[in-house]
Amino acid sequence: MPDLINKEFIGTVLPDKDNNHQGRYKINISELQPHTKESDGIWVKNHSCRNRISPSAVGVCGAYFPLQAGMAVIVKFFSNHIDSGYVDRIISDAYPETLPFEAIERHVYFNKTRTTVVIDENGINIKTDDNINVTVAKNVKITVAGTADIKVTGNANVSSAADVNVKAGANANVEAGSNANVKAGGNANISGAVVNIKGGSVNIQGAPVSINGSAPDAGAAADAAAADAPSLMTISDYAYFKKNNGR
Repeated sequence: MPDLINKEFIGTVLPDKDNNHQGRYKINISELQPHTKESDGIWVKNHSCRNRISPSAVGVCGAYFPLQAGMAVIVKFFSNHIDSGYVDRIISDAYPETLPFEAIERHVYFNKTRTTVVIDENGINIKTDDNINVTVAKNVKITVAGTADIKVTGNANVSSAADVNVKAGANANVEAGSNANVKAGGNANISGAVVNIKGGSVNIQGAPVSINGSAPDAGAAADAAAADAPSLMTISDYAYFKKNNGR
């Protein structure tokens, strides 16, 4: 048996699950197991995440980030016994090819409330049994190349100490299953090339109510009236017309 204590070994995390639920990982170390298959390995503990449980101002909390199958890791040993190994650190970040993009789960436990983050080919999904609060001291910018969907089963509130601006490159649609209310402390303006108001009944209330539209041009109206008016024929014109038309 080689000296295990004073040496570091490069290993690969295997996908096998610890059926004893001891938080162990199966690691293939080719240097220690040159004659075994790549799917064989030894069971070790993960010491790369060393703050799994720690006190805080709100109680005992902690976090744990599982290793992914295919990660390259450094394995050390507490003694010269093969079963005393542990993962000291991860080196996969330096070798992107050891990070296969496959479904994984990361579990974070905080005050007995579970939050699950699932990263897979479908994207990043976050599920929690508690509230999510995000506090940002400066700006927040979210850019979405595709469609952005926000679904709220309860009330949705947007509040700003300054302006709130909503801009659409095409149509902007607001639909309510019940009443829709727009209230302004100052003026409320609706403008457009054409403004249509449609309803089963339309009520306009104000003190006073002013409806203003642009009047037609007086000169253009006079010209149109003149064009539609009948023309007058003199007696001499009538005699000439009768003579030439035989009537």
